[in-house]
Amino acid sequence: MSDKDNEKEKLLEEINDLAYICDDKGNILYLNNIFKKLTNRNPEEFISKSFAPLFNDENLKKAMDGYKRTLNGERPQFEISFKDTGILCEYKNIPLKNEKGDIIGVIGIARDITERKKMEEELQRSKDELEKRVKDRTVALESIVKVLNQEITERKKTEEALQQSEERLRTLIHSIRTGVVVHAADTSIIQSNAMARKLLGLTEDQMLGKKAIDPCWRFFREDGSNMPLEEYPVNQVIATQKILEDMIVGVYRPETDDVVWVLVNAVPEFEQKSDLARVIVTFADITERKQVQEALRESEDRFNLFLEHSPIYVFFKDDKIRSLRLSRNFETMLGIPLDKIIGKTMDELFPSDLAKKMIQDDLSALREGKPVVVDEELNGRFYSTTKFPVKREGFPAFLAGFTVDITERKKAEEEQEQLIHELKDALAKVKTLSGLIPICSSCQKIRDDKGYWELVADYMSKHSDAQFSHGICPECAKRLYPKYYKEEDNDS
Repeated sequence: MSDKDNEKEKLLEEINDLAYICDDKGNILYLNNIFKKLTNRNPEEFISKSFAPLFNDENLKKAMDGYKRTLNGERPQFEISFKDTGILCEYKNIPLKNEKGDIIGVIGIARDITERKKMEEELQRSKDELEKRVKDRTVALESIVKVLNQEITERKKTEEALQQSEERLRTLIHSIRTGVVVHAADTSIIQSNAMARKLLGLTEDQMLGKKAIDPCWRFFREDGSNMPLEEYPVNQVIATQKILEDMIVGVYRPETDDVVWVLVNAVPEFEQKSDLARVIVTFADITERKQVQEALRESEDRFNLFLEHSPIYVFFKDDKIRSLRLSRNFETMLGIPLDKIIGKTMDELFPSDLAKKMIQDDLSALREGKPVVVDEELNGRFYSTTKFPVKREGFPAFLAGFTVDITERKKAEEEQEQLIHELKDALAKVKTLSGLIPICSSCQKIRDDKGYWELVADYMSKHSDAQFSHGICPECAKRLYPKYYKEEDNDS
C-alpha cells in the first residue's frame, strides 16, 4: 500500500461515521473501525464478503436498491438499521470509478441517526406533554376558586413543569434542520431558530420584533409573481384562525441577492379565552426541488412548442401501439382534433389494411429493438415513416418516430423517370454523323470505315435517317444536255 493510500485510510479511520467500499459484485472491500461500534461485529469478518447478513429482509431490500442505483451512476441517500444492534443510520452512496471513468464499485458514508430520531420523537412527546400541561394548568387555575391553598401548590408545580417543557422544546427547535419562527398576535417575531435565520438571510437581532408589514420582506408566489401582504403565511393564519399547510413561498434574501424557495406550514396557538396568542411558522428549503421542477416545466414547454410547430409528423406510442403524443399537424392529415386522437389505436384511426401493416411494423420495431423505415399511402398522398424504440434500462419502453410527406418528391421522381424514358426513345430514333469524313476532291465519293468509296447519297442513307430525291442542277444540265439548252437560248 502506498503512503497516499495509508493517509487516506488513516483519515477514514479518524472520522466518526462508518466508511465503506464495495466492489461491483456486492462484496465489501473496506470498513473503518466505526463498523464494530455500530454492529458489534469485527470488520475483518466481512471483508471480501457480502453485506447481506448485516440486515433483515426489509432493510436488505433498501440496501440492495441503493447499491444498484449507485452502480447506475446515481448518488442515493437512504435510511436503514442494522439487524443485530437496531442502530439506524443514514447512508450516502457515490459511484467508485477507475482511471477510465468506469464504475467499479460503491463508496459511502453511514451516519448514526438513532439519537436524532429519538430527539424528533422526543420533540413530539414534548409537544404533547406541553399541551397536556397547559390543559392541566387550566384545570388547576379553575380549581383555585374553590381551594386557594391547593391552587397555589398546583400552580407552582404546573409552572415548573411548563418551564422545563418549554426549555426542552426551545432546545429542540434550535437543533432541528427546519426553519422555525414564532410570531406574536401582531405578527412581530418573538423567536426564531438558526435554520430560519439562515434561510431568511437575517441575524437574530435583525429578525427579533420584525413585523410582517416590514418592507425588508419580499415574498413570491409559487408562479414567481410578487406575493401581496395579505397572502403572507402569518397574515393568512391570523385572518382565518386556521392551520396553513404546505404553502410554497419564494423568499428574497438581500444580503446574497437570491431567492430561496421554502415549504411553509403555520399553526395558530390560542389562550384559554380563544384569543390568538402566537403563530408558529415552520419552513423547509425546497429550492433544489423547485429548480428541478422549473427545468422540467421549461423542457416540457419547449417540447410542446416543437410538437405544435413541427413541419414533419412526430409521434409517440405505448407498447400497446396507442398514441401518447402527436405533433399538431396530424389534425390536418387525419381531419380529427388532436384530443380525439390521443389514446387511440391504429385500427381506430386508419383504414383496416393500412392499420394492420402499421401495427405489424410498430411491433416489429419494439420486438427487434431496431428502427424501421416504411413508405405508406393515405388519401392519395405518399409518406415515408421512420419508427424506432425508445429504451429504458435496456428494454423498449415505448415507440417514437416521424413521418415525412413525400408526395411531391414522388411525383418529381415519376416525372423524371418519364422524361428519361422519353429521351431514350428519342435517342434511339436519331443517327448522328460526327468527326472527320474522308471525301474525294474529284468525284466527291466518301470513304467508309472499311476503306470502300461510296456515293455521298449512299453513305448518308446508311449513317442517318435522311432520304434523298434525285434531280439535276442547272449547271450540270447545261453540261450534260448542251443541245437542249442551246435551242432554248435561240428561242429566247
